[in-house]
Amino acid sequence: MELLTKRERLLRTFRGGEIDRIAVSPFIWTNFVNEFYGTEMLPADEKQDERLIDVYNYFDLDIMHRTCTIWDSFSNLYLDSKDWRVSVKEEITGDRQRRMTTTVRTPEAELTEVKEFRKATDFDEISAETEHFIKTPEDFRQFVKYQPPVPEFDCGRIGRAAEMLGEDGITAPWIPSVFNTISRHRKIDELIMDAYTDPEFYHEMMEYFTQRQIATCTQFTEAGADVLTFEGNIANGTMVGPAYFQANIMAYESRIIKAIQDGGSFVLYHNCGDTNTMFDVYNLLGIDALETLTEKPFGDADLDHAVTVLNRNITMIGNIDQIEFLKTASVGEIRERVRRLLEKVKNRRFILGTSDYIGEGTPRGNILAFRDAGREFGKL
Repeated sequence: MELLTKRERLLRTFRGGEIDRIAVSPFIWTNFVNEFYGTEMLPADEKQDERLIDVYNYFDLDIMHRTCTIWDSFSNLYLDSKDWRVSVKEEITGDRQRRMTTTVRTPEAELTEVKEFRKATDFDEISAETEHFIKTPEDFRQFVKYQPPVPEFDCGRIGRAAEMLGEDGITAPWIPSVFNTISRHRKIDELIMDAYTDPEFYHEMMEYFTQRQIATCTQFTEAGADVLTFEGNIANGTMVGPAYFQANIMAYESRIIKAIQDGGSFVLYHNCGDTNTMFDVYNLLGIDALETLTEKPFGDADLDHAVTVLNRNITMIGNIDQIEFLKTASVGEIRERVRRLLEKVKNRRFILGTSDYIGEGTPRGNILAFRDAGREFGKL
């Protein structure tokens, strides 16, 4: 068949249409872009969007563009109002460490979140909440009573990224799952136990934040996002397991997924952790695609099992280990690894990618070898 544009190749894969070859789209993120250019831009910096496209085009890859996310939607900081007063304190706590303390004051209470940041590499910063806003059910009641409604976000960044992409790829901004969202507000072990010890409280939280996520993702779809990358890594096979997921999470996530699809965007479910026991569950979620199919030792995915169990309408994405293999393998080893992978997924909807974002120090020649093998063995 005729050679497709990169955009059409990716969209046809999500739709299950006829394609010329398997798309090759490793996950490239801000850390690699910063290393490439010697910069220190954060994902929220819109200048990152053009640079990301340039890096993908340098390697001549099919682009799934993820930095065009509306980052305000991940935070409470933009919600400052008369009854929801937000203040932030930032401090340097070490050579490569910093802390952000966010305080929300309502007419009745004071809620505090502490978030620690650490430079894992020169170009990659990781973060985690060490104190959470919702410590008690009464803290959650403050959200219900005083948190301002979801605002109208400026989603123009999605459209501007699409314009820059043209036919080179698709926009795929992030949206967190409702469980991921609450895990940022409440300590994860307490959140998991809430479903057993105080189910009314648990389901009130899930319902409240589900409604807010729908109000948010609807704006992304209206802005024309081709795909929403649905951040679902916390409720993985080890952390919660399939039975808990079906009983306590699925109904809420399914509503958000349907709202995204009703708005005209595809849903790419992102779980970069343990997935092997979750494939039957994902078949019931109604998702359009699943990544990252991470195999041992960094995940537990069994690709043979995934190919057998996953609904054939779900596009499979990822699988190549970028933490060690892509950094250290020879060109010949990469070629052979890709060949074996693409043989296994023959006649399935599949996008050749990595098990998460590519790390700094990955040889450019190895990325080119990954691309070339994908094109050679991905012809259909």
